[in-house]
Formats: sequence, C-alpha cells, structure tokens
Amino acid sequence: LGPPGTGKTTTTATAILTRILECRETGDFVLLVGSTHRAVNELLTQLDDQKEHFRKHVEETLNESLPEIKLTKAMSAVQPEDEPEADSVEIFNTQDHNKRDFNDLQKEGVIVIGGTISSVLKLMGDSKKGLEGGSWFGYDDGRPFADELIVDEASMMKFPSFLAVSTLVDTNARIMVTGDHQQLSPIVAHDWEEEQRPSVQEFEPHRSAFKLIQDIAQSPNITESQARSSELNFTFRLPPEIRGLIRQLYEEDVE
Repeated sequence: LGPPGTGKTTTTATAILTRILECRETGDFVLLVGSTHRAVNELLTQLDDQKEHFRKHVEETLNESLPEIKLTKAMSAVQPEDEPEADSVEIFNTQDHNKRDFNDLQKEGVIVIGGTISSVLKLMGDSKKGLEGGSWFGYDDGRPFADELIVDEASMMKFPSFLAVSTLVDTNARIMVTGDHQQLSPIVAHDWEEEQRPSVQEFEPHRSAFKLIQDIAQSPNITESQARSSELNFTFRLPPEIRGLIRQLYEEDVE
C-alpha cells in the first residue's frame, strides 16, 4: 500500500526477487498481472533493471545464489507500443505460442510470466486445449500452474477479475497485491432502471480487488501469517505541500 510516488513498483520488484530467492527454484512459475500493459511493462522493466544487482548483492552478503530468472510477457495481439522496453523480456504471442518454448525455459530458471488479465487468461485457457500429454505448462493433471501471483495496480482491478486470475495459482501459492485504495475504484456500468439497487449495495461490484483484500487482511479472523499489509509512507514524486495534504488521509486509514 502506498500513495502516488512512494515507489510501489520498485518495492514490488524487489519483493518478487526476494520471494524467488526464498522459495522458488528452476521450473517454477511466477505470474505477474496488471490491468494495463503499462503497469505490466513497468514492473517487468524494474525486474530487469534490478535482478543482476540483486544477484550480486545476495552472493556477496549472504553467500547464496539467486536462481536464473526468465522474464516473459504474454500478449494476445503483439503491438510494438505494448512491448516492454527491457530487451531481455521474451514476448509470447498467445495466438501463436509453442508448448516446447516454455518447456525449454522451465529447464533454465524461474519463469516470470507478465500480462494483462485477458492475455494471461487466454494463455492459460489455450494451454488446456488441443494438446496431447496434458497441460501446456508441463502438468499432466490439469492443476493450476503458478507458484506465486503478483497483482500490480490492484486498486484499479475489479474483484471478479482478480478471482479469475487467482484460479491459475497452485493451492500453496502466495499472492501479493500492490495498490492504493484511495485511488478511484474501477468504473462499473449499472442499469439503474432494470437492476435492483440492493444487489449493488450488498455485493459492491464497484470495489477494487485491493480494497476487498485489504478488508480481508484486517478481519479479526485472519492472522498475520495468513495476510499482512506493508505501508509505504514517503512519496518521492509529490512536493511537500501535497504530501502534507494527503498524509492526514492515509494516517487516518492506518489508525
């Protein structure tokens, strides 16, 4: 959680690398999802910028080794303007993908698959159709493939969309969402003449994935080992006057 300019993307990238160091090994999948190509590209670029510096730091200070990391992006329609700037990110066209490509990558390191909601769902949906010998990702029992799920800009994502991508993670997978619940929630169309208002009030389709998960984490029945929140409290982007204005709002939320 963090206001604008607090470095959520940079912190998220470092957190992903730390999770890979702690728990992941060659052949594992990390699924990275965002509402927009821009969000996904920024996070993939941050990972590309940080990973070798992170690897060197781990080797020198912890005497440990970071697994090789293969950065990929799933795209249903490959448009140059939607591709990440980082050259090391391999593009997989969901219209023309190849099972062997991912099987080869599995042998080389931890695979990070980035994509928008629709691209990732299409990638996984197509992987279960017309392939002999089981799933496209190498699992013959049809189980979800992701060992980690990272959702960037979750405050701009509708909760049903989050539920859809969460079906792609393994039972023991961990999920991290990044966002700012004070941002404008996703815009949801509603037909007030034909639909019943009580259903909107009860199910609140306008609320974001980030806000709903934040509420779950703050529930008295949830322990810190199940869900916890990390707040970023300094913005590098906004001038002091604006920081002072919004700080009060966020401090009230933390209290």
